Amino acid sequence: MFAQAIPSDCAETSRLIRELISQRGYDICRPHYLTYPEPRAFSDTFTAEDFQAALVRGNSAGQPLSLHVQVPFCRTPDSARQAPVVDTPMLEAYVSRLDREMVLTSRLLDHHQGIHRLHWVGAGATSFSLDQMSDLIDRLDARFGLVESRQRDYAIEVNPRESNVLTLRHLQALGFNRLILDVQDLDPAVQHTINRIQPRAKVESLVDEAHRLNLDALTMDLRIGLPSQTPDSVDRTLEQMIAMAPARVRVIPPPSRPRFALKTLRHRRQSPGTSDNVQTLMITSLERLVKAGYVYIGQGHFARPKDSLTLAQDQGRLAIDLQGYAIVGSGIQLGLGVAAISRVDDVYARNALSLGGYERALDAGRLATACGLELGGDECLRRDAIERLVCDMALDPRRLGDAFGVDGDACLAVLERDGLVARQGQGLVVTPAGRMLLGDIIQAFNDSG
Repeated sequence: MFAQAIPSDCAETSRLIRELISQRGYDICRPHYLTYPEPRAFSDTFTAEDFQAALVRGNSAGQPLSLHVQVPFCRTPDSARQAPVVDTPMLEAYVSRLDREMVLTSRLLDHHQGIHRLHWVGAGATSFSLDQMSDLIDRLDARFGLVESRQRDYAIEVNPRESNVLTLRHLQALGFNRLILDVQDLDPAVQHTINRIQPRAKVESLVDEAHRLNLDALTMDLRIGLPSQTPDSVDRTLEQMIAMAPARVRVIPPPSRPRFALKTLRHRRQSPGTSDNVQTLMITSLERLVKAGYVYIGQGHFARPKDSLTLAQDQGRLAIDLQGYAIVGSGIQLGLGVAAISRVDDVYARNALSLGGYERALDAGRLATACGLELGGDECLRRDAIERLVCDMALDPRRLGDAFGVDGDACLAVLERDGLVARQGQGLVVTPAGRMLLGDIIQAFNDSG
């Protein structure tokens, strides 16, 4: 089966999306899928001991290690991210707590295997000083081992306000080979409203330096739904971003309302949803990026035609993990830091949501696991089916009955009628409009069982 890409002339796709939003209550801004089930389904009866047992089992199976470090605060106020503001001593204390967490988890893992995927994520990933970054990398290397393979994926979210060309050079020296530039918006009025002043010239200098350092898989993030945004301002921001030629662009919608089941699709029009302005901004972003030659991968991710993400999706090799789309599967996914989520096979665990709770657990010599879940057989089938749909934009309808416990034809009837999925031989593919409304498709399957 071959999924249908969004054509560069996407006027018809845009028209259908607008019609489905206005007449049938679809929502282009549904949250991106990263895990099934969603963290809100995790149970606080799941303990740190349960997570430790899962790590031991995963380690014995010889799985590769993917690790992400959550940094949920920054040095300067940011109305869009709403992250707590911290100073240098607090960051030093956080690094020490992260190291304690590393010690507790590395005892259960074979550190000689090394970290194959490393992500520093959150509003403050580059809030650390250069020395603190080096210290944290050294600790990660000592506890788990870094790898030198060209196939490694070491990525970090970069806040343009807190970074300069020296920061990027330091990050490359530390081993990072992919940058996620959290631009948010380039319009001066929007930046002023959200208290995030970052001149275009500074962003351009960072992008130019990333290209010079051969950090070619550069991602630029645009956030939709910010105060003072208009279709014209978003179009101007995208025009400037496209001129900087990033390999990837990620369009991030605002938090959305609660999801609905497939059987309630006909009632969605009466339900409160994402504002018309935000829906329009998302469609504006789609039109501008596709016309500029970017391929829409899914879930807000756009990439150049020859980018590794695009090629992996074309070849059926695309994967997804807790950090989004990936070229290869991640094995053990270990999250460090406040609110970080981990996954080991069919087990999920999340750390304490508050800095205080995280610190208290580690200071007492135990993991900061606050809740989690272990999936059963039927739930694993459902998760696997959703993941393949998200990556391949295609699915075998015969798997729906096994995965969701429903009649596959009945489940697909509404989505086929509305032009979001189409039959292709014995299979099912997501249409161009369906790619943009993927959240509705996922939730239809998710809630139908």
